[in-house]
Amino acid sequence: MVTLHLPMPLGGPLLGRAELTAMKPGSCVINTARGGLVDEEALAELLDSGHIAAAGIDVFATEPPVLTPHCAAFTQQANAAMGTAVATDVVRVLRGEAPVNAVV
Repeated sequence: MVTLHLPMPLGGPLLGRAELTAMKPGSCVINTARGGLVDEEALAELLDSGHIAAAGIDVFATEPPVLTPHCAAFTQQANAAMGTAVATDVVRVLRGEAPVNAVV
C-alpha cells in the first residue's frame, strides 16, 4: 500500500505509469494529499486490469464539480465532541497516561 501525504512536487506526477506498474500486484494507492500526484489515467487502467487492487482518491488533478461542501462533521455537537476529546487527551498525556485518540 502506498499513501501520499505531501505537497505537489515540480515536474508532474510522483506516481506515474512506470511507478504504478512497478508496484507489487494487488497493491493499493491512497491519495488524499494533492491532485496530480498520481497519473490518474494509468491508475484507472491498472485498476481495470487488476494490477492495482484498490485506490482511495479524495483529490484529482481536475476536481469534479462539488454540489455540497465536505462539511458533514461540522455540526455544533461534532465540534464540541472533537474539542472535548482533544482536551481530555492533553490532560491524559500531561498526567503521563497514553492518549485515547492517538494518531499513528
